[in-house]
Amino acid sequence: MAYLDDVCLAGDYRVVSAALGRLTAAARQVGLRITPSKCELIPCGGADAAVDPRAFPQSVQINCSGSFTLLGASIGSVAFCEQHTLKERVTKAQPLLLALAELPDPQTALLLLRHCASYCKAWAQAALSTTHGGLGLHHASVHAPAGYAASVVATHGLCRLLDPTYNSAATTEAIQAFNHVLPASEHVPIPAPPTLRQQQLSEALDKIVIAKLAVPCPLCDGVADCFGVHAPCGGDRTKRHHALRAILAARAKAAGFHTDVEKPGLLPPRPEDGGAGEDGGSATNGRRPADVWVGNWGLLGPAAFDLAVTSGLRSGHLPSIAADGRRAVSDYEGLQFLPLVAEACSGGWGPTALKTWKELSVALAVRNNEAASVERERLLQSLAVALQRENARAVLRRIE
Repeated sequence: MAYLDDVCLAGDYRVVSAALGRLTAAARQVGLRITPSKCELIPCGGADAAVDPRAFPQSVQINCSGSFTLLGASIGSVAFCEQHTLKERVTKAQPLLLALAELPDPQTALLLLRHCASYCKAWAQAALSTTHGGLGLHHASVHAPAGYAASVVATHGLCRLLDPTYNSAATTEAIQAFNHVLPASEHVPIPAPPTLRQQQLSEALDKIVIAKLAVPCPLCDGVADCFGVHAPCGGDRTKRHHALRAILAARAKAAGFHTDVEKPGLLPPRPEDGGAGEDGGSATNGRRPADVWVGNWGLLGPAAFDLAVTSGLRSGHLPSIAADGRRAVSDYEGLQFLPLVAEACSGGWGPTALKTWKELSVALAVRNNEAASVERERLLQSLAVALQRENARAVLRRIE
């Protein structure tokens, strides 16, 4: 077995010695050189193993403890594996976790913790089958009961042909050991059907890992996405969006404008949808291009306002957002409606939104007999409080 420059040869010591010689010769032909002093010989029988060290280069290290590391994974006694894990994983992770705790922005720390420091979660996902979004690198210790149970069931008939007195207790014990790690709803019946295969058993084990990786949506208990939100069911991002939309609609109505929330039929159906409505149904009343529709917005007539909250922590935006808190919202500008875009962390608004808030404040000032600057300050404060309140609620749901 080989991965890049790490090669593992296993078998009888004579076979391993011959393979090492062939590997050394093949490496020399392509300009590579094997350093014997960096090689390790591990007799499986320990110090009492019948291995002749003279069959190997003199500088090869001999490890009779039975404990070693293979591709970074510890193999051997419990004490060795625990010590290796403590040294290579826990100790190295401590500086990272302490540094995350010192970050002034908790949302940035949470994002880094999820995507940069959660190596255990990433490795668990890699161990899933490719069908479930993993790399198919199954843990041998986890899937060993599945392999053993499937093997015992598959060979039961052959064992009975060889030995009519063959006891099926081994089959029962294998199935019971496998069922021990599964919920009752996934238990394999006893006696197991002869068609039982390891793939079926491994898929049942994968379901347990998927359930552990999946973050339940705080609103509907459905599986959330990788960011811990579940917008299709009205998750945290949707609640935050609707809170801002409610403020806009209420203030526009208070200013004397004719408002309509989620007004349908403003655009014709998409041709590729075959005349379907916004929700994918058969209705032909057109699409909804705006969160809030204002029928008498100034001299230009009706206006369609569309609210969006974007994040400056997206990949590729961190350097620019550090220099300008409103940088992330500029990507939405230039559309054929009035995009009112806010940045989730800093609360900065895009140019179109700032202009809209100014015009709306003037209309409110006329109706309420207040200074336009006062109305504008109130409006921005209400929007900022609603935005950060929903951000805080989203975080609290995940730490309770």
